[in-house]
This record gives sequence, C-alpha cells and structure tokens, in this order.
Amino acid sequence: VLLPEITLKYKSFIGIFFTITFIVLGKLFSSPYKILKENTQRQFRKMDDTIEALTIQCSSLQNQIQEKENDCSFFKSILDTVAIPLFVKDRKHRWIFLNQAISDLIGCPKEDLLEKSDPDIFPQKEANVFLKKDEEVFQTGEMNINREELTDKRGNFHILQTKKTLFEHVDGQKILVGII
Repeated sequence: VLLPEITLKYKSFIGIFFTITFIVLGKLFSSPYKILKENTQRQFRKMDDTIEALTIQCSSLQNQIQEKENDCSFFKSILDTVAIPLFVKDRKHRWIFLNQAISDLIGCPKEDLLEKSDPDIFPQKEANVFLKKDEEVFQTGEMNINREELTDKRGNFHILQTKKTLFEHVDGQKILVGII
C-alpha cells in the first residue's frame, strides 16, 4: 500500500525539481538569452539590409549589361547598313563578325559564315591566298592591300581589292579587320 504513495511522491518531487530547475535556469539565463536574441535579430536585420543592397546592385548591373547589349546591337545594325563588305577574323582565322554586304557578296547567310574560316567557304586555291595575306597582317601588324580573286557560292567569279589591318584589344587579343 505504501508503494504507490512513495511512487507518487517521488514522481511529484521530480516534477517539482524540474519545474524549479527551469524557473531558476530561466532567471539565470533570461538576461543572456534576451541579449543573444537581440543580437541575433540585429544580425538578421543587417543581413536583410545587405541582401537588399546586393539586390539593388545586381539590378543596376543588369541594367548596365542590357544597355551595353543594346549599344552593341545598335552598332552591329549600323555596320550591317554599310554597303562596303566588312569582316573581322580572330587569330585562328575564323570569322567572328561580318556585315550584310559581305554576306550578300559571298551569297551565303551570315549565320552560316560565322565561326568558319576561308577553307570552309572558298575553293582551296583562293582560301590559301586569303589565309597567307591574313597571316602576314597578324605577323607584321602592318596593313595589307591586295588584289584577290573570289568565287562566291553562286559560282560567280570576282576580282576584288581587300584592305586588312590588325586591331589589338586592350586584353592583348589580336583580330584582323578587313574591307573589300
């Protein structure tokens, strides 16, 4: 008969002990907890401010990039309206830009010519002359004016005068710019 009574007292003692322990610990740690809570909230507010500032900067950068892309598109449109065939080649002799006039001369859409080199487009004999003159410009840095023969994609034969010069970008990349 005494056993349930002892168990009940024991259980209630443990409950009271934990309750007292939580009250004491709560009072002991309530001040540091409040400080920790306030510091954490302050840090989160700073993080929110930082995220907001970064979002504003990213938005500004996106606008600047869009403006540059618009400028580039505008410039390309202007070059496409120039009636003189114009092309730009990288150091591997691939066409990285050409205007509509050269596309019309060759008889092939610009998209089919970009990233290609002369041997991909022209008969080997003609392509060899173009590559040789291009390489001279890359090696010497001097302008080259040359009379060249070109067979377009329609099979028409043209005798042309090309003028090629070297452009060196601020990053050191060399490109060839030519007009026909």
